[in-house]
Amino acid sequence: MIKQTYKKWIAACTVTSSLLLGACTSTPPSVRDVSIVPLPNNVQQDSSAFILPKSCTIGITDSRLAPAAEYLAGILSPSTGYNIKVQDGEGTITLSLGEVEGKEGAYQLKTDTKKINIKGNSYGGVIAGIESLRQLFPPQIESKQIV
Repeated sequence: MIKQTYKKWIAACTVTSSLLLGACTSTPPSVRDVSIVPLPNNVQQDSSAFILPKSCTIGITDSRLAPAAEYLAGILSPSTGYNIKVQDGEGTITLSLGEVEGKEGAYQLKTDTKKINIKGNSYGGVIAGIESLRQLFPPQIESKQIV
């Protein structure tokens, strides 16, 4: 029953590739089962991993996403010590608006070894994608000090 409620609530979320993200550690990343709340409708995972580079940028394809990008940079910068910049166009992490099947707030989160793309069908969908991404990073990503 709870599982169905989460599925209805999230509407459409696709998470592809490996989503264990080794951002704050020099230890090689290892793949683990994805655990995201609310539960995505679809998860596709492989054995590759994304490692947040020092030169990370957050790209936006729509100027309305600038606050979301600044929010994400504010989460990632303190714990990594990286000077993560927001830019127009594609970045290491790209936020975009577009057609995503599902209810208002649906999103797709796709990653490979070099980049992450979060596409929402609304601003709220992009924020939901960012919240899922936060859950995929190691817990240390929330630290206010460099770890």
